Amino acid sequence: MAILKAWLLPFLVIYIAGYVRWLPLLYMLGLSLAVGTLKNSQHGEISHRFQIISMILMVQCGWHLVCAGRWLYARVSGRGYQFHHGWNVDRMEVFVSQSAIAAIYLTTAITKMIRSGGGWLWQIQNVGVDLQKTWGQDYYNTLSQDAPAWAVWIKDTVTTHPWVAVVIFGPGLLAEFGAVIGLYGRGKAFLVGIALVVLHIGAITVMKLEFEQNIYCLLIFFVNVPFLSLAGLRWALARSRGRTQSLRAAK
Repeated sequence: MAILKAWLLPFLVIYIAGYVRWLPLLYMLGLSLAVGTLKNSQHGEISHRFQIISMILMVQCGWHLVCAGRWLYARVSGRGYQFHHGWNVDRMEVFVSQSAIAAIYLTTAITKMIRSGGGWLWQIQNVGVDLQKTWGQDYYNTLSQDAPAWAVWIKDTVTTHPWVAVVIFGPGLLAEFGAVIGLYGRGKAFLVGIALVVLHIGAITVMKLEFEQNIYCLLIFFVNVPFLSLAGLRWALARSRGRTQSLRAAK
C-alpha cells in the first residue's frame, strides 16, 4: 500500500498538469477500487464511503474515452468536432463529475423511498432508538462522549419527541432529491453543495457516520472552492495593486 501511495504523487502531478490525463485517472481509479475492496474485506462490513470518489474517477475515465473516440473519428473522417455553447474537454469533465455526484444522491433518495415503501418520513421518527444505540457503541469503543451541545440536544429531542425527527432530517431527503438542480448553473450548484455539506456534517456529528469524502467532493465540484479561492486571491491582488498605484499617484 505504501508503494501505491508513493506512486500516486507523480500521477497527481501529471493529472494537474493536464497531459495524458487518462493515464493518472486509470491509476487513481484502480487505487480507489483496490483500497475500497481491501477495507471492506478486512473490516468485515460493507462501506460505501469510497463510492463517490470511484464514481467520479469512473465517469472521468469514460469521458476521456469518448474524447479519444471523437479525436479518432475526426482524424479518420477529416471533419472536426466542436462542443456546443463554448464548452470544452475540461469543462465537460467537471460537468460529468457533477452529474455523477448528483446521480449518487438522487439514487440514495429514491432507494430510501423504495425500501421504506414511500414511508421514509414516517419511519424516520424511529431514528431516536438508532441514535441511542450508535452513541452507546461509540462510548464503549472510546470511553468518551465528546460531542457539541447541539448534537446532544438533537439526539435527546428526537428520542423524547419522535416527530421532531421529521423536521430535522426531512430537509436532508429534499436536498438529496434536489441534487440534480446543481447541474443548472454555478449559483444553484453552490446552494445545493452547501445544503449537502451541512447534511453530512450533521450526519457525522449526530449519527456517527463517515462521509468526509463526500464533503470534499461537494466542496470541489459543487461549492467550487478552487474557483472561489482563486477569485478571492485575484481580487486581493488587484486591490493591493490599486492601493499601490494610488499611493504612487499621491506622491
